[in-house]
Amino acid sequence: MSTLTTGTPTFHSTTPPDLNTCTRSEIQAYFDNTFDVDETLFTGITDEAFYMCPDRLRLPLVFYYAHTATVYTNKMLAAGLISERVNRDFEALFETGVDEMSWDDTENFRMGGVFQWPSLKEVHAYRATVRDIVSTVIASVPIVLPITATNPLWAIFLSLEHERIHIETSSVLIRQLPLKCIKGQPSVWVNAPPAAAAPSGENALVKLGGQGVKAALGKPTDFPSFGWDNEYGECHVPVPDFEVSQYLCTNAEYLEFVRAGGYQNAELWTKEGWRWIEYREVKHPVFWVCTQQCKNGCGDKGGLSSLSHCVSAEPAEGGAPKKAKADPCYADFTFKLRTIYEVVDLPADWPVEINYHEAKAFCRWKGDAYRLPTEAEMALMRSAPAAGAEKSVESELIYTADAANLNLKYGSPSPVNLFPPSSAGVFDSQGNVWQWMEDHFNGLPGFESHFLYDDFSSPCFDGRHTMILGGSFISTGDSASRFARFAFRRHFIQHAGFRYVVSKNDTPVRLTAMPGEEPEVGAIPRCPESAMYETTNPQLALESCGAAEDKAAEEFASPTSSFYPALAKVVSSLAPADVSKSRALVVGSGAGHLPCLLSPSFGEVIGQDYCGVFTKAGARLLEEGEYTLPNGTVVKIPEGTVAERLQFVQLTWLPVEIGLFDVVVVNMSFLKRALNANAWLARFIGDILTPNGSLVIADTEEQVEAAASVLGSRSLKLTSKTTITPAPCDTGAAVVTVWRQ
Repeated sequence: MSTLTTGTPTFHSTTPPDLNTCTRSEIQAYFDNTFDVDETLFTGITDEAFYMCPDRLRLPLVFYYAHTATVYTNKMLAAGLISERVNRDFEALFETGVDEMSWDDTENFRMGGVFQWPSLKEVHAYRATVRDIVSTVIASVPIVLPITATNPLWAIFLSLEHERIHIETSSVLIRQLPLKCIKGQPSVWVNAPPAAAAPSGENALVKLGGQGVKAALGKPTDFPSFGWDNEYGECHVPVPDFEVSQYLCTNAEYLEFVRAGGYQNAELWTKEGWRWIEYREVKHPVFWVCTQQCKNGCGDKGGLSSLSHCVSAEPAEGGAPKKAKADPCYADFTFKLRTIYEVVDLPADWPVEINYHEAKAFCRWKGDAYRLPTEAEMALMRSAPAAGAEKSVESELIYTADAANLNLKYGSPSPVNLFPPSSAGVFDSQGNVWQWMEDHFNGLPGFESHFLYDDFSSPCFDGRHTMILGGSFISTGDSASRFARFAFRRHFIQHAGFRYVVSKNDTPVRLTAMPGEEPEVGAIPRCPESAMYETTNPQLALESCGAAEDKAAEEFASPTSSFYPALAKVVSSLAPADVSKSRALVVGSGAGHLPCLLSPSFGEVIGQDYCGVFTKAGARLLEEGEYTLPNGTVVKIPEGTVAERLQFVQLTWLPVEIGLFDVVVVNMSFLKRALNANAWLARFIGDILTPNGSLVIADTEEQVEAAASVLGSRSLKLTSKTTITPAPCDTGAAVVTVWRQ
């Protein structure tokens, strides 16, 4: 058995420090607690389980054990708190996970097969080293209060809250492991009681909202706790009267839907939801356990995909589990429930845990007037902070003892009537399990990404991610805040449930969509046309065939097309003498003109862009040699292009695993269309260049000057500056600057 902890095993979660008044010792204590709780979670599984995939669209658990530590290193480097890496190989391998975009995505190459992960001993040693380094930074860095988003220490709090998110992520994955992978429930783990002093009884409806009532959304920028970028901004949404269930939907209430044949009735499901049902062969909530050997969602590594959580307790001849007679509606069957570490009898009054599709199907089964709540309606369900305390951390529910099943009060869901209701009369308005909303994830008015984690939220402002609010029993830190806003794909498995709303008024919902896509607004009763909002990520607004065609025309067949050969000449002059081993990166590669022109001068050229339609245009050019746009314009690969040296990749960020480059080129207008130019500049300052490498920025005078103010304050030095005309920008002239370490 491997040593997994670098501190003291515990499941007691402390509360976040007040960033107006916190001391070094308070920051250190919160860091120690974060590290300890995360590591303790893994002590309940076998060593072999670390290298298996509980979810076939997720990485093995060893990744998550290491990942949180690498984020501290990478973010402290970006913030200038440290100047050297701990282990570059680890910080590349464990930096970026996989975002399961669809239930039928293929498995990532790191999920199984012959891929060799580092040993637990090596990862434990890395975590111990990072722990010491973070503690040294906390002990030595100047503390200027209040700690705000512009303070270098924000990188520490960002990493802390990121790790606390992953405590929850890892717990969901452990909950999906077969029991053979569980050593046992850790002694410090405490589940909630199966029932409260009295049964919950009828799930009565509570009346809220009304004429003139508005919900205030958004976290004040001067609130003294860490917040993710999507929490900030301000929005006041009118909320007409509605009725909401006082309790979360319980296992007992949802069982009625299962026994009524809900999982067999396609009419109850959205089109997307029924496709998921058919593909995954879903028959009941994922954490419910029956005896019909239901298909699981595990990966193939270690043979997990062939196992089922739903096995008969009655052995057949030879001792093998016997598959029960199929009963799609489970009439008179008593389910069990998988908690994180064990299987228990299904607690009738615990909330059911399901995904968005399942919650929506239940609402349709209840009747046409039923739906899920919206973010604005959810805001009215919570108790309002006391007058004068609105901007105090003490106004957060986790600072009040026994107020909710939050912050690891228990290690499981709890009866829906165990904790007192909010002042609005709603039980579990925060905590117990996350609650699915009708709203799509999007930034609030005034949204700005943070330079230390530019792509934390914004890639998900695509209409494909639906919001969850309220936190769960294992939500800690910022995740347990009333301001927390998270979202997942609608098929996502989480400690998440729902409550339902009944209303005859228009639904105060906020939806968005990718270009060319139409959300299933018909699935939301009384959804007004005004519910559609533009994404607050302008990069996503470019994800259309029209945008790709316009970009190709600009690069290859416009009066400014000569800009790219001129820029390529400057960049090629910086190439090392040994072409075979040289590497160039084009950031903002667009339709691919510049990368193609650079391919003769470098052994490898990577064209990166945020927009997938742009990188597809570049890949098409390599594959076909030329293609014709709808307007008749012919786009032809430049003469001399060495296609085998080129590749185009869509990345919302430059991960460490992309490697080092002799030349990095920031292509024309990329910084302008980036959500946060400073985020990319911070990455260029880091270790993306070889020791003698060059950074080339081509943009308008104004944009280059803004970049220079960031680059010049750190380790890069301006070595040359030229002008190219004509250029594809408003001024008609591009300033090209070259920077070196």
